[in-house]
Amino acid sequence: MLMDEYRETRLPPEKIFRAYAKLLSSVFVYLRNYDTTQAEREEIAHLGDALHNIAQFLTEYGEWIDDEKFRKLFIRPFDEKWGDSSINLEKILKHELKE
Repeated sequence: MLMDEYRETRLPPEKIFRAYAKLLSSVFVYLRNYDTTQAEREEIAHLGDALHNIAQFLTEYGEWIDDEKFRKLFIRPFDEKWGDSSINLEKILKHELKE
């Protein structure tokens, strides 16, 4: 997007916004307490891949992505690979959304 282009901000419903804010907080606490080794760097890279579009998700909700699509494209692939031995992203979202 060019700097002179303007897109209207489209926030997700408050419940979803708060759940993803809690997810970000939980991920940062997890990372703060993380002791990296070479093998674990791959996990951190995948965690970055899972969350790198979260700003667009939170500000362009419904334009190209919604909660289900974000989970399918980004959250679930991380959890499928790392969820048993790492932070489980969808579990946090489900807890916050009371699913």
